[in-house]
Amino acid sequence: MRLNLPEELTDIPPVDIGGDAVPDDVVTNTPTTVRPLLPPAVSSAVQIARFLRLHDFDDDIVKRFKVQTHHGGLIEWPQFCYGPAPTAYVTLYTLRRAQQIPTRPVAMSGTIVHIRQDKQKRPYAVLAVNVPAGEELFHVTLRSMYPALIKPLEAGTHVLAVGAWAYFDGGYTPALRLFAEEHWQIAYWMTDDDTGQSTTPRCPRPLTSGDRAIEQTAERTRRQGRRAVPPRPGPPPSGPTEQDTAAKPRPAAPTPDVALPAAANPQSVAESPTACPEPAAPTLPPPLRTSSALGPRLRGRSLGWQAGVSASGCCWCGRRRASG
Repeated sequence: MRLNLPEELTDIPPVDIGGDAVPDDVVTNTPTTVRPLLPPAVSSAVQIARFLRLHDFDDDIVKRFKVQTHHGGLIEWPQFCYGPAPTAYVTLYTLRRAQQIPTRPVAMSGTIVHIRQDKQKRPYAVLAVNVPAGEELFHVTLRSMYPALIKPLEAGTHVLAVGAWAYFDGGYTPALRLFAEEHWQIAYWMTDDDTGQSTTPRCPRPLTSGDRAIEQTAERTRRQGRRAVPPRPGPPPSGPTEQDTAAKPRPAAPTPDVALPAAANPQSVAESPTACPEPAAPTLPPPLRTSSALGPRLRGRSLGWQAGVSASGCCWCGRRRASG
């Protein structure tokens, strides 16, 4: 049996697949697509995975299935769909950890262990926990930013998820995870424990424009909240800023010219207009005259006073003294 993979999973596989013609004794079958409608390649992959699970992934049966890529090459089924054996998870984990990304779609098959919630209260499915890979452990998770794609799932549900499975090392434990963006990336079904029969595979309802708008708006709000941190200081400005201009004191108004005293030198002031004018020399009182200069006058006055006293009597009362 051969599964034809187009370059884009939503495309229709080519009619002419090349290779040998189908023998007459081989009965072809067109499986009923999974509801809601899935791309033909994804719907066929789900039917094959469900068929192999009913046969416990018998090696002889698994080898009967081939996958033809859009390049024209044939690969084994385990090279397209990994799981549910832990060794298959380790193989894909090792490839993704080494940054080896194939050019073809990749599917993951498994059974949900439990449903958890992330920091944004969005549900996500865990397919495997603490899978050993050398010296480290990793988880296998199925996530989506749209809760409507994960809500139909529950513990014990079988799933096949197609998309860009990637290596993630941003938490406490590394993970191999897929972020689903379309309903056709996830198909799920249950198995009856008593009868061993499986239910008809289904997938989540298609996303509406309202679903996308609500979650995309919430995501933008969360990102803006994470970005609301003080910006890093940039390079210093080349010129003065408005704050510097406002904070800088204004220069004092120029003082009017003051007439200089006669003792100042106008030429020196003109040569240095910013220099303070020299103070004028203090005017000294005239020197005191010595006794030699004033002697005759003082002596005359003194003699006159004495003469006056002797002639007229007492200088204070004007009485004449009695002689003798």
